[in-house]
Amino acid sequence: EVGGFLDELGSWSDTFAFRAIGLKYGVCYVPHELARWRRQEGSFSQQKSAQPKAMLDIIARAAHLMESEELRDRFPAACVHGWRRAAASAAAATAAAPWTLTAAAS
Repeated sequence: EVGGFLDELGSWSDTFAFRAIGLKYGVCYVPHELARWRRQEGSFSQQKSAQPKAMLDIIARAAHLMESEELRDRFPAACVHGWRRAAASAAAATAAAPWTLTAAAS
């Protein structure tokens, strides 16, 4: 759907693919916890998230892809603008906050 793992998006490649596919085919809300996400010290995504410049570069590349001719029909301009602001804010907050390990539920 989006060309496989996109090296230029690093640790955000899978999330980008999920969003692009969801915006093409539709998504639904399930009001139940189906999965949990956890941060793991030393993980690929944790290493990148701890580098604000690297995350801002990934955000810029993702926004560029969202606005590309191939994908702009899935990502309306207002969606890209709002996402870019929220992602940059989250990247700044994540870089400022210490990472903690959480135990997965059994």
